[in-house]
Amino acid sequence: MGLGPATNDSIHAVEQSARPSARWSLHLLGGFELSSLPGGQKVSLPGKRERALLAYLALSPKGRQPRRKLAALLWGDARDETLLDNLRTCVWRLRKTIGDTDHRLLASDEEDIVLDIAAFDVDVLAFRRLAEKASRAELEAAANLCSGEFLNGLELDSEEFESWRRLETSRHLDQALETLSHLMRLLIQDGQSERAIDIGVQILGLDPLHEATARHLMQLYADSGRRGAAIQLYRTLTDALHRDVNTQPAAETQRAFARIAHTDEVKALAPGTSGEPGQVAEPAAVAEGREQGVPKPARRLRYSMATLVVSFIAATVLGSSLRIHDQPDGAGIGTVQARASVRPAPTAIAVLPFDNLSGDPTQQFFSDGMTEEISTALAKVPGLELIARTSAYRLKGNKDARQVGAALGAPYLLEGAVRKTNDRVRITAQLVRTDTGRLAWSDTYERQLTDVFAIQEDIAKAIAAQMRLSIALPSGENLVPSRDIDASDYEQFLRVKPFIRARQAGVEKAIQILEPLVARNPNFAPAWALLAQEYAIMPGHASPYTTMPDRPDLLQRRYLIETYRPKAEAAARRAIQLDPRLPGGYYAFGLLLHHSGKLAMAEDLYAKALALDPYNPETLELQANFLSDVGETKKATEIEKRVVALDPYVPNLKVAAAELLWDAGQKNRANTVLMSMMENPNAPVALAMNYAADGRYAEAADALEAGMKARGELPQNQAPQWQAAATFLRTAPAKVPAGQHLPILGRMDWVYLYVGAPEQALEHYESDVRTGMFGGPAVFSWLWKPAYAFVRKTARFKALMINSGRVEYWRQRGWPDFCHPLGSTDFECV
Repeated sequence: MGLGPATNDSIHAVEQSARPSARWSLHLLGGFELSSLPGGQKVSLPGKRERALLAYLALSPKGRQPRRKLAALLWGDARDETLLDNLRTCVWRLRKTIGDTDHRLLASDEEDIVLDIAAFDVDVLAFRRLAEKASRAELEAAANLCSGEFLNGLELDSEEFESWRRLETSRHLDQALETLSHLMRLLIQDGQSERAIDIGVQILGLDPLHEATARHLMQLYADSGRRGAAIQLYRTLTDALHRDVNTQPAAETQRAFARIAHTDEVKALAPGTSGEPGQVAEPAAVAEGREQGVPKPARRLRYSMATLVVSFIAATVLGSSLRIHDQPDGAGIGTVQARASVRPAPTAIAVLPFDNLSGDPTQQFFSDGMTEEISTALAKVPGLELIARTSAYRLKGNKDARQVGAALGAPYLLEGAVRKTNDRVRITAQLVRTDTGRLAWSDTYERQLTDVFAIQEDIAKAIAAQMRLSIALPSGENLVPSRDIDASDYEQFLRVKPFIRARQAGVEKAIQILEPLVARNPNFAPAWALLAQEYAIMPGHASPYTTMPDRPDLLQRRYLIETYRPKAEAAARRAIQLDPRLPGGYYAFGLLLHHSGKLAMAEDLYAKALALDPYNPETLELQANFLSDVGETKKATEIEKRVVALDPYVPNLKVAAAELLWDAGQKNRANTVLMSMMENPNAPVALAMNYAADGRYAEAADALEAGMKARGELPQNQAPQWQAAATFLRTAPAKVPAGQHLPILGRMDWVYLYVGAPEQALEHYESDVRTGMFGGPAVFSWLWKPAYAFVRKTARFKALMINSGRVEYWRQRGWPDFCHPLGSTDFECV
């Protein structure tokens, strides 16, 4: 049952020699069908893999493909030698069925298999040839071949094959829509209105949301006196757009309808008001067209979307043009413009987490790491806006591209799968247009693990090319620089990423992995950048009041500062030296200097990191925090809106969105958002502060206690502080007795604003400065809230601003809204 070895000369003869006329008819549109010519007798192939093999070779350049690639296509793995035996059997069965005894139709050698394409009349190829023509007759012939979905019903348990099939389906559908639209325009120009209607019906059968066609059809119906059919068509389109992608017809479509219908009828056609809930009536145009003998497509490519339900918070935080208006509670949700309701820029993309196909759940870190690394490469493509880097992980498993695209505001999604086995890795990636749910590009890369950086580079460049974006990098530079690191150490680097995302809980573990890793790989800049970041934040997780166990005279935070800050600076400088275009080095260095009180230098480093990666939500969030810390609240709010738009589902950013709502006067909505996420450490504190600012002290105490319950066990040094803060709030607005000992509440010191000891609310900030933390953990941004207005006028506050380096920063960079200079040596804040 072997393939029967053929020489390279015999394959060359198949490709180059004079070929006989077609002997077989191969239909791939609307399902697989093979028949002999000239009689048209159908031939039944023995199995679906034989059908898949024939279809794939028929559409391959010159009908030629490597044997290992075909094995991977049909069975999903090219390394298993037994699969090559399976391929031989498959080819033997195919030859037997078509009577290819002399191996001229299907030739092979040790490397490739080649099909004599000239012997087959393939409908897809015929359609493509006709579609490239300009005459009406040829376009009509092409339209007759648009009879259904590519290889409908033929499915294999192979991601390689399914990826190829989806790509070809998308390619055919795009070309079919373009061809039919061209033909429809020609028919309209020639005055062939009824035939143009027929073609329009055919287009809507392929894509029910094709608005340009719907507009043409509406006008054609209206011109021919069928005004009711035009209105029904608009009604159906409106309902479908609302249901499937949570949007409305484009302004051009609405204007076209307004010219046809009366104003009162327009008002009656609000989204979702026609027919039964969740159902969309068949367009009258389709019904009429069928009555007039319009050919019914073999299979309509309907989009079976569940109704997109966007919660209030999703609507709040979506959109690069997010606007929160100053309106009272009770105003419609329309006061917040969601990104999903506008047409996003065509260069925005969201990268969904790549699936782990290794069969080993412990390898999830590797597929997640590949997702992040490819995202990092894409972030360097000029003109490409990378959104939802963290939010995308919360939508993992949702395969409905339209729904995910609407939720994230992304016109493109990149998704894929990773299979790592020993020292080899296979990555399948595909780019999906979210307006249609169709594939725009797909490819598979299988190489040694040592070539993984080249794979990341290839994927990023392929996507840039698909989106027509120019990559104008300096000579000799790549999107993914060549990295000097051992393959096993690179896996360790990827294993660190989950610890980085775990924040406080993972800092020590990340450092334990990264320190020996950079010792073994001293030229690997990304690891140095991550290590610098973890060194920089390490002291912030220590209490400013706790002493070292063996040194009661030494505060734990001071010890950590003295230990880790020199290391953080050295690691950050090393990362920047190794790779000046790596944003992470500047990000880490800026974080270090921010915490060290060197505010102007920190601001410059944040700006450098953003120049290299303008849409990085983490860096933007750092910049927003920095501006809040130094009193630039208006600028910080604008950046916070950008951050929320870029990454809408990150819990901490939802808290930020709620704070934006609060500042805009939508207090009840802000509190509703916070109450929905009490397990997050920041939400109950923000909610309690909101209640307290409104004089609702008991509810503020309830919020803190509910947060304690929702989070479970608090860190040992925080639980007493939260409970004491709740107890004080239950006594407000009564003042604490003069001379009473006031416990240290840490971040909860703000409650002293409401019990008659407002200056005590500064103690936590002062303790941070005393121990060397000049920004970040102290949440200096709270000092600019209205509740602190009295405190800002005190001498104690002025001393804090001087000692924390803020006054020096203001004199260099300009004064914030709340403070202004008095002469050359003094200042005041209001």
